[in-house]
Amino acid sequence: MSNLAYFLSKDSVDHFNTLAKPMRVTGIAYLFAILFQPSQAQLWCVLVPVVLTLIANQGKDDKFGRLFSGYCYPSWALEAFLIANAERLIHGSMADNTVCHIE
Repeated sequence: MSNLAYFLSKDSVDHFNTLAKPMRVTGIAYLFAILFQPSQAQLWCVLVPVVLTLIANQGKDDKFGRLFSGYCYPSWALEAFLIANAERLIHGSMADNTVCHIE
């Protein structure tokens, strides 16, 4: 097999990753690396999660916060974190035969 054929076949297999990875939540850095220069991609990879976290923590009385907070992945991560800790507390207290008091 020639080097050119190997390169083209490997490159065409990688096109799947170029299209599929940005569609996932974890592919946002991959998308920024494709779209921007390295320094700009690093900056976007830092700023976007910070801004989305601020949006996710908006008050529920704010119209903008209500509308967009459900679509921000930091709010999903926060919910998962709270659920995991609650399950850990419930299962841990049940194993010790103690009661968990939430104030």
